[in-house]
Amino acid sequence: MNKNSQSQQISSRLRLVRDKLDQDEFGKLIGITRRQVSTMERSEVAVSIDVCITIYQRFGVSLTWLLLGEGPIYTKDEHELLNLVRRVPDVLSLIKKAIAGQEAICELAVMSQESGTSIRSQHKSAQHY
Repeated sequence: MNKNSQSQQISSRLRLVRDKLDQDEFGKLIGITRRQVSTMERSEVAVSIDVCITIYQRFGVSLTWLLLGEGPIYTKDEHELLNLVRRVPDVLSLIKKAIAGQEAICELAVMSQESGTSIRSQHKSAQHY
């Protein structure tokens, strides 16, 4: 197999590892830029051994599979870990929404204190109507 063909195969395996992450997200996780990810995926630049090692460390991808295409991509535990890593953006979004909701509750409490009424008394008076 020639060097160019090996590089193209590694590049296609790199795309498989990236899966549903966009190039920017994937690059941040492995410490490179979106542009570097793009050039590696197009086989314009070879995937460095440092990048391969980082992918192994961050995603649990077998170096043998990444470099040679042999053996399993992940062990079961590594695959479960990868799925958790992919869910981080969703979890962060939920946390931001919860924080925003908490801030809204705090603002309401401050407003009611400033007006001299409590939220409970406002709620009770609303029930009497």
